[in-house]
Amino acid sequence: MESSLESALATSKSVGYAPMRDEPDFAAFLRARDFPPADYVIPASKELDPEEVERELRDRYGEDAVALFIPGRAFDLSGTRHGRGRGWYDRLLSKLPEGWLRVGVLNESLLSETPLSRKEWDEPVDFLLIQRGNDFDIVETNARAGMVQSKKSP
Repeated sequence: MESSLESALATSKSVGYAPMRDEPDFAAFLRARDFPPADYVIPASKELDPEEVERELRDRYGEDAVALFIPGRAFDLSGTRHGRGRGWYDRLLSKLPEGWLRVGVLNESLLSETPLSRKEWDEPVDFLLIQRGNDFDIVETNARAGMVQSKKSP
């Protein structure tokens, strides 16, 4: 049975990240489910300005439906995401269209059984893509219910 994430990916552009050595590779999920590779990959760079990336993504995708794959150090089932402590992805997500789908990508060891603290600047994710061995589980968080864009991309 196809998940609502998989349904959304069928009509969305994908934006991913260049995984650091301790981060799961979202591209393995796309390949395993026969989705095209990401249209854009955010490089792993401390010098990268989230506002520059935001402008580039808006210029590239405009009003298209977009699914953003986002790494993190910890996630909970309500969509709270903790990153590496610098707020880079929170700053990026706060500037992007609310309708763009947010997918947190994690190994099962990064899923917190207890709720994580969520600060006012923390940007939640709509789905969790949890890597368990060579497979992925999909969990819908409903963290931003009603905000996800339903517009279809050509």
